[in-house]
Amino acid sequence: MKLRHTIALLTLLLVLCALYYGVQHRREQREAAMRVARKVFTFEPEELQRLSIDRIDGPPCVAERDETGAWRIVEPNPTIAPFQLMWERVAANLAQLMNEHTVAAQPGDLGQYGLDPPELVTSGQTQDGLSFELRFGVLEPTQRHRYAQLDGGPLFLVDKGAFFELNRSLTDLRHRYLVDDREASLLEIDFAWIWGAPDEEETEEMRPDIGAESIAVIVRRDDAAAPWRITAPEEGPANHATVQALADEVQFAVSLDFIDNPEDLRDYGLDPPRARISVKDAASGRRQTLWLGAPDESPDRSGIFARREHEDAVLVIDPHIITLLPGTPLEWRDRRLLTRRVTDINRLEYSTSHDAFTLEKSEDGNWRLTAPVMDHVNEFAVSGFLSFFKDIEGDAFVEGVDKKTAFEEPAARIALRFEDNAEAEILIAAHPEDPDTILAVQDTGGVVTLSKAATRMLLTDSENFRSRELLRFIKADVETLAFTFEGEDYLLVKRHGQWRLQAPESMALHNQADVHTLMDAVNPLYMTGAVVLETPDNLDIYGLDAPVFDLEITVGEDVPPKTLHIGAPTPANPDERYTRTSERSGVYRISQEVMDEIREALRGIH
Repeated sequence: MKLRHTIALLTLLLVLCALYYGVQHRREQREAAMRVARKVFTFEPEELQRLSIDRIDGPPCVAERDETGAWRIVEPNPTIAPFQLMWERVAANLAQLMNEHTVAAQPGDLGQYGLDPPELVTSGQTQDGLSFELRFGVLEPTQRHRYAQLDGGPLFLVDKGAFFELNRSLTDLRHRYLVDDREASLLEIDFAWIWGAPDEEETEEMRPDIGAESIAVIVRRDDAAAPWRITAPEEGPANHATVQALADEVQFAVSLDFIDNPEDLRDYGLDPPRARISVKDAASGRRQTLWLGAPDESPDRSGIFARREHEDAVLVIDPHIITLLPGTPLEWRDRRLLTRRVTDINRLEYSTSHDAFTLEKSEDGNWRLTAPVMDHVNEFAVSGFLSFFKDIEGDAFVEGVDKKTAFEEPAARIALRFEDNAEAEILIAAHPEDPDTILAVQDTGGVVTLSKAATRMLLTDSENFRSRELLRFIKADVETLAFTFEGEDYLLVKRHGQWRLQAPESMALHNQADVHTLMDAVNPLYMTGAVVLETPDNLDIYGLDAPVFDLEITVGEDVPPKTLHIGAPTPANPDERYTRTSERSGVYRISQEVMDEIREALRGIH
């Protein structure tokens, strides 16, 4: 093909592409122009200054924008807080409303279209003074559109979805939450019970004024990730989970119903109210107050009456909130012995009258038993103790205890050093006047009672951290098993993945599974307790000079064999036997069940 032909074809292609895109552009312009022509209104949502929604089954809802552009309700009650997002949504849908089809330029009988009276009237005014009234009727026969009429003009159709977006009730348009900003975390809660009518048993001197507040409980935190702290009636760490449960309830609760024109607040237990909850959030920092009243005893719902400050309406909210309120001024105090995070600790020294140990955190964040020095430490036991220690809490606070006297000779002392070099001490002792009651001093200095179960868990000793594992091996690596049982010598050798009995020659192995049962009986092998930590010269007192079971396990040429020796039953407990292994020095106790499993496995050799 000649060059000029190629150029001509390229030119033609460019011309065709230009024509195509030109046609497409003109079509898009026509469609855009048609959409604009079909729009019922020419204003933008933000230009709406006043908006009224008058439904056939409810009172008119009227709102206006203030100087900041936010909506405020003016009818039916100016104290009703608006749901800003919903008003903006209605304004946006109204500004984008489309005339799907003009039915009649001069409609006659409006009643046949459901426009006399209308099901919904939406009226408003823009910033430049434009006023309008839009009426909506019934669905047309195809059930896809509704009849509508603007300012008494032509009858036209609108999409039924658009009607749904505009047909909002007062419940949809009002703020239904207990706080102004549901997305902002609470940083302060100020709670107080309020005195109502006095009890008959109260004397005149005991009766506070009706409506007077009890001692206020105030909790604060620096940010949403920080722990809660009590600042009144006294300083100290708060029970984070308990306070956070109330914070979440207040922040995310939704009103179940509203009474907009209460005749007498006494009917709802709100004059005086039963309790007050004041909060501050991370967004505005403004104080917001909720008053709690009497239970709602309506047969069709369960709730409690409440009222937000600066609003006339009575709310019905979930009664669960009552279960989260403190019964006493100190109920929200943190009753845990360790109120700081366990990750803040870098050293723990534990001591009793008969034992002591020290746990230290290494640079890699792992805990180590540094005293006493042990060759075999049970890391799981260390982690378990710390896990329990960080969660244990007292049953109740005890006031008026002379700590110097009560904890002069504690049953246990736990000295803590934290990452910031702060130090604290936790003490456990019996109550000086009631030995059956156990007291504990928190790391903050508070005194609490401790349950017997928690006390037993805390009164530990260093031996509990010693590893109880005596023997462990990988079964797949085992090449030979040489053992003596009841005076008979046995040798099992693995060849090509199969076990063969080489001794005694008069016997045979009838089941491969029996070898695995034998290995499972001693792998892993755990002690029930230690007898002596160093292997003594005299083993006959343990029956280990002539064991009832001797085992040697070979796992490779370059690896020393592992051995196990099981001796006599212990005199104190016939369900235990003495044992020793090549894996650690000393004599230990194991369960008799190990011997029973070994005996069962050897039944397959005969």
